[in-house]
Amino acid sequence: MNRTIDAIDKDELKNLTLLLYLMPVFGVGPAMWTLSRPDRSKQERALSRLAIKLAMAWFAGTVMLDLGVNNSDTIKVPLLLASSLLTSGYFVLNLYLMLRLWQRKPVEVPFFGRVSRMS
Repeated sequence: MNRTIDAIDKDELKNLTLLLYLMPVFGVGPAMWTLSRPDRSKQERALSRLAIKLAMAWFAGTVMLDLGVNNSDTIKVPLLLASSLLTSGYFVLNLYLMLRLWQRKPVEVPFFGRVSRMS
């Protein structure tokens, strides 16, 4: 009986760790730490790479849109709207991926990668 409880605890702890990587903005640090550690599982490393790719894409898009806002007088409002939609989309996507992970379903984003089933 103790082995079953220990296995459940380890599974839940691993699931919470994986959820941490998908936290918008703040999960990038733990994800980078995981990638620097060779002893992490394949699933952890794949999810860390996905979280970092998403954060880098969001950051790059936000910087480019902000540069456009600062250098343009005519299309400031559409660029600001696009920037807010990009940020909202990043947060919603991360929350959706966290939900998928919590339900133990495959975590995947087109063009960014797929993390195999979390069990």
